Amino acid sequence: MPLTAQRTYCYYPINSPRITDNNSILYMRNNILTLLFLLIGVAAVAQNNPIAWDFEATQLDDEHYEIIITADIQDGWAVYDPEMDPNVGPVPTQFKILSENVLETGAWTIHGDRQEKYDELFEATIIQITGQTQFRQIVKLTGDVDKVEGMVRYMTCDSKQCLPPRNLSFEVELP
Repeated sequence: MPLTAQRTYCYYPINSPRITDNNSILYMRNNILTLLFLLIGVAAVAQNNPIAWDFEATQLDDEHYEIIITADIQDGWAVYDPEMDPNVGPVPTQFKILSENVLETGAWTIHGDRQEKYDELFEATIIQITGQTQFRQIVKLTGDVDKVEGMVRYMTCDSKQCLPPRNLSFEVELP
């Protein structure tokens, strides 16, 4: 009996890459590398937040509460005074209460290190806030409310760079 070569067939679904195909291996490797670089980039951006925020409320009387927002700002970094002109230099820190039946009774007060200085980066006189700082607001409830929701918009800079402005939502349970 003569020896004859036998053909074997391997069927793949249409459009599915073959593992033994060199182009497919390169394609998968490139996809894995791209995913890896994206994950590293996201992790690097997440770690580059030089401010830790904390939110709390204290009851003053039946209808008045004080909202206390604490910013723990890393050394060398700063945020900017809410009273600064938004057309000069960096974005000032802004607070907004979003809850219904909650009225702000005045301006936010700042308890921390405020420094007015000329900044070469912005070529203007600015008011920086550094270190651990509290922003406080007394609110009046005009209806049934068990939590206060709001937003902080801020920009942070060091001596060499500024991070883009960020919006941070918050929710504070009322005691």
